[in-house]
Amino acid sequence: MERQPTRDDERKPREVVTGDGRGAGIADGGDYLVRAIAGDGLIRALACRTTGVVEEARRRHDTWPTATAALGRVLTATALLAAQLKDGASVTVRVTGSGPLGAIVATGE
Repeated sequence: MERQPTRDDERKPREVVTGDGRGAGIADGGDYLVRAIAGDGLIRALACRTTGVVEEARRRHDTWPTATAALGRVLTATALLAAQLKDGASVTVRVTGSGPLGAIVATGE
């Protein structure tokens, strides 16, 4: 008798492949980007985890928590936009504010 999937099965981490071809379990905290296409390409969905990238940016730029949150959002948005580009193309996201942060710029390929 074949075992039927349960709701708990849906909650278990799944294995994904990162951009460098290495497997990264979703539960292990590794960064990932997942793309899904349905409806003969008419429906596209993207999801990503960028915790590691944001932490590295925080460490390199020595940012405060609020600045890290803003930087993380820009980095994540840039990653999602760049994932839809054709080879050789790039995208630059620039957020300019009037507060103490000034501008945040991120480029993705």
